[in-house]
Amino acid sequence: MRLVATQGAPMPQESENLGKVANPEQTPAFDCVRANFRLTRTTMSDTENIVKNDCVVAMHYVLRDGDGTVIDESPEGEPLPYLHGHENIVPGLEKALTGAAVGETKKVVVSPEEGYGVREEGLVLDVPRKELPADLDPEVGMELSMEAESGHTVPVRITEVHAESVKMDANHELAGVTLHFEVRIESVRRASAEELLHGHVHGAGGHHH
Repeated sequence: MRLVATQGAPMPQESENLGKVANPEQTPAFDCVRANFRLTRTTMSDTENIVKNDCVVAMHYVLRDGDGTVIDESPEGEPLPYLHGHENIVPGLEKALTGAAVGETKKVVVSPEEGYGVREEGLVLDVPRKELPADLDPEVGMELSMEAESGHTVPVRITEVHAESVKMDANHELAGVTLHFEVRIESVRRASAEELLHGHVHGAGGHHH
């Protein structure tokens, strides 16, 4: 603080009025310190409105494919909240939104590699109908879960139904698709300790435990 005051005030021998100032708040030194304090407060306040890691971001979005067809969008008046920096959204979009400010609108194009991945034909399976649960009546578009050899549950989607077999696709339905986002940042707040521990947003629009 002493350095700031010295830099902003004249040396005693250069100030003709130094001995005549009755109120210390009127000295050039005090004005300099006060101006720097205001600048610091403004800068800190601005950073609270910037998208960064460990913050909860609420955004409105529209997602389109390369033909302009709307794939998904947030409902009117219900922005999507997510925890930034914790893989709550696709990597390409998360990277592009880092540093954005509240009120800012961004158009972001995300490649399959940074979106839902490229399609892998090895994840398309022909499953004999006799291996399906006896009470299952398979239909195209039906979503099921399969247990992989690792023990993890893998979501699959039925794409074809035949007399003796069913074709299932374990690729994400947007795998291989270039994603076109239009996003508006509605709010940014600090995440709670519990949200950081669990890696997702709690409360309205988020997870509930």
